[in-house]
Amino acid sequence: MNKQDNNFHTIRNIDDLLSVENIFSWNYEKISLLRNQCILNRVRQLISENKYYKQYCKQKNITIEMMENYINYTPKLPSSIFKKHSRYVDENNRENTYLTTSSGTQGTLSKIPRDSVTMMRIYSSIFAGVLEILKLSKNFRLILLSPPNSEVDHLWIAYILSGVAIHYDSKHYISGGKFESEKFMKDIFVAAKDDRQTVILGTPALIVEIAKKLDQLEHKLNFNSRCVVLSAGGWKKRSGEKINDSDYRKLVVKAFGLNDESYVMDIFNMVELNSVIFECLKHKKHCPPWLYVRAFDPWTLKVCKSGEFGILGYLDPTANSFPGFVFSDDFGKVYEKVNCECGITSDVVVIERRINKLESRGCALKI
Repeated sequence: MNKQDNNFHTIRNIDDLLSVENIFSWNYEKISLLRNQCILNRVRQLISENKYYKQYCKQKNITIEMMENYINYTPKLPSSIFKKHSRYVDENNRENTYLTTSSGTQGTLSKIPRDSVTMMRIYSSIFAGVLEILKLSKNFRLILLSPPNSEVDHLWIAYILSGVAIHYDSKHYISGGKFESEKFMKDIFVAAKDDRQTVILGTPALIVEIAKKLDQLEHKLNFNSRCVVLSAGGWKKRSGEKINDSDYRKLVVKAFGLNDESYVMDIFNMVELNSVIFECLKHKKHCPPWLYVRAFDPWTLKVCKSGEFGILGYLDPTANSFPGFVFSDDFGKVYEKVNCECGITSDVVVIERRINKLESRGCALKI
């Protein structure tokens, strides 16, 4: 019996699963079984503790036995519910929660309370992705194009970035809502002169803004393989400046003097989801082993086949202070059991675009 088999028999809950080293390299079928067990355990907990989720399951005529036979039956809440009905997340009136909010790009904020267990689990998700998907050393320099913790208020993406900063040697370059351009330019050229790995993390719009400024300078950066540029948070309120992924990566490679596009990657999360989906060096977004993602037909909510276009739905058992079973506001595709060139075998998510207001009126997500 190998080490993976030994670990398989000792995993009893989601925290055991999150603590396993090299979890992204596990056998696809084994990890799928463990993931589904964790999801079902969370469903049982929700039905026991949250009368509104219990009522929702009853309204959908879905029983735990049906979910055990077919995990796609697990009821998912439309992400819009977190904008309107807080009862789904505060049924137990949990103390010591931190209220996290979305950016409100569609006009209304989602409000999600996170307790310490929930926060611990999302950081476990992040650190696993950093080590196993991005394959970063533990001694990198982190340049954050975000404000420090004292300035983030409740905005989720900024809060996550400020939390990550605690664990690494890092500097922030947004203060008082403004990007500290001169400070950044000075520090980035100093960083380019030593052998230590540098990781730059920020929104794609700000990264593009910086890349264009760097590209205009006479003196060029030459990081080669010593820098990784990560985007997170999407284009949000700067969607009018959006460029396609290929052009984005080419621009960043040239501006920072990187060896190739494998040093430019993206990270996905939304406030209603408690796991982070990392893009690998081959630009595939790998579903974490504990997260179940599928695309669903917007009119029938039936699960799509591998690679078919639909509304992305998530079953995330890592959320302890709210139901992590949600339909997103995104259209996309899920490719099942992809044997990626990066060495990971997993489901791969492609997020294509947001659902617009007209489409949302006609789809089957209303409850």
